[in-house]
Amino acid sequence: METVVPQDCSLPTFTLMSGRCTTPDEANIYQSVSDCHDSIIPVFDCARDFFFQDIDYAHIIGLVPIWIGECGISPESGMSKNQYEQLRKAYQDPLINRFIHWFDVEFLLNSLMDRICSIEFFVKEFFKIVPCIPASSTYSIDSAHFTISEMSMFAYAMVNSVFVNLASAFDLMAKVAVELAEYERNDFGSYKKMRSADTIYGKKVNVWDELKADKHLFHGDPDVRLIETLRNDYVHDRSWCRRAPIYFPRDKDSNLLTPFMPIPDYDEQGNFQKSGTRKKFYAQGKMVNQILPQLVVNVLKVLQNTSETMCKCCRARIDHTKDKTVLTSALFEKLRTGLENYANEMNHYASASNMVKDE
Repeated sequence: METVVPQDCSLPTFTLMSGRCTTPDEANIYQSVSDCHDSIIPVFDCARDFFFQDIDYAHIIGLVPIWIGECGISPESGMSKNQYEQLRKAYQDPLINRFIHWFDVEFLLNSLMDRICSIEFFVKEFFKIVPCIPASSTYSIDSAHFTISEMSMFAYAMVNSVFVNLASAFDLMAKVAVELAEYERNDFGSYKKMRSADTIYGKKVNVWDELKADKHLFHGDPDVRLIETLRNDYVHDRSWCRRAPIYFPRDKDSNLLTPFMPIPDYDEQGNFQKSGTRKKFYAQGKMVNQILPQLVVNVLKVLQNTSETMCKCCRARIDHTKDKTVLTSALFEKLRTGLENYANEMNHYASASNMVKDE
């Protein structure tokens, strides 16, 4: 147990509850994180099958050069920008570019899973400092003191990290949805930019109609909007208050109640209540450590529904009658030609370098 003494030593102290029991509301969050994460895994296969309806992906992937999937994406590749561009030039072909595009989309999906997985860590760290209050609990507060310290600022950072990562997941999901809906519009003869490069969730985007259904990301869910509001306020505007206080309330008998962190008033659409330049009102008396579990569970369910519907849409749009032999054979030839072109270019470069040295 680690104790942090607040600025006013007459007030209650912070206690890091590393050995605490997980409440049912918290457990619901962690189960929802797992369910949402697992719902994204099939999207990899479904999106790949949708993209490669006319190519035998399983037959060809073992021959695809590693740089196509790693360079400019992963530290597993130590290639420079110039080396990558030389390879792009040597392998320049619409079929090769389709694989480069696929690994770009795969990277979006991997990043989406990273965001979802991080939620559990941030929630746990937050509740170590500001305990979870069951949604059914009601408070009868007679008085309260607040404290400000490194621990309160850490708790504030952790809960806002939940909102930032969820909002980032919205952006990434939107990018994947755009890449699926606009795949056939790509000009793979000169693939330089993803269709979703400028996509940000909340802007008008072209996605499949099925993803606009109720309890889906593109429907306009108020809990999704609240996450957006909290994230945008934290990143682009002012903090919830001038400091990061945690309140220690007492009842009429002076019994210490569970501490809480207040959250500004918001409307049914998920927007802060605003008057002129002010939008941090606290008349509703809502506490972030009480609303957080259900809010996160609801939003993760929206993301899960969207992932599952993406898979259904991909499967429904696959033409299983397409012949895969022609383009698969052509791709074999393109890979061989690309390797020869790159080898010739490297030999030419080496010869030119030697001539410079001799001079």
